[in-house]
Amino acid sequence: MNRRGFIFLVILGILLPIGVDAATPRPRDIHPNATIDIWVDPLGSHNYYWNNIEEGYTIHIDFDVTYGTDIDFYILDEENYDLWHNNQDAYAEVIKESIGSISESFTVPSSGEWHMLFINNDWLFSRHIEGTVTVSAPYVPNDLSTDGIIEGAAFLVFIVLVVGVISREYQKKQNAFSGQQSVYGQTQGHATPIPRQTQQGGYCPYCGAPRVDSNAGFCSRCGRAFRGPELG
Repeated sequence: MNRRGFIFLVILGILLPIGVDAATPRPRDIHPNATIDIWVDPLGSHNYYWNNIEEGYTIHIDFDVTYGTDIDFYILDEENYDLWHNNQDAYAEVIKESIGSISESFTVPSSGEWHMLFINNDWLFSRHIEGTVTVSAPYVPNDLSTDGIIEGAAFLVFIVLVVGVISREYQKKQNAFSGQQSVYGQTQGHATPIPRQTQQGGYCPYCGAPRVDSNAGFCSRCGRAFRGPELG
């Protein structure tokens, strides 16, 4: 792998999780920390309901009976609540009877209207209940709307721009380095010329000119006579 490819992978590894995180749906509370503070009369009931909760949503209940001993608690869909309200047999998804407190989560099995029902079976004393109830969705589809797409696209564009700038600077350095190598090679060529060979025969003892012909008796430059065979 070349250097540019390595740089690209490093930047992508750093920024891609950020871009993905920007486009990832997150949980959120539909009714965060709704307060329960109710009185239930003797042989009475209290109904807490939501008009529409989608399948997969979670209802978390956390409450205490602060006056009296216990209470009956149920979670029902709309159909079964109507049956119970009309004194008919009904089915509850959550059944907690004679409890003084509760902390429990319930996942809604189907979309629609859901009811949280408190029933006091005491003939004489009321019940006071305090606590919280929260309905949350596991994922929020709106987070993947236009805003999420724009954020993700912006990060990808940023990655491309950064990689492009780094690649361009790297290419400039590579070109400059190649040019220096070329100039250096030419300078070395001129600085170290290859010496030309001359014909053998020695040199003139008077002017230093090469002796072109070993049999010549006179210097071709100064015209003086060579002396003896010891010259050269």
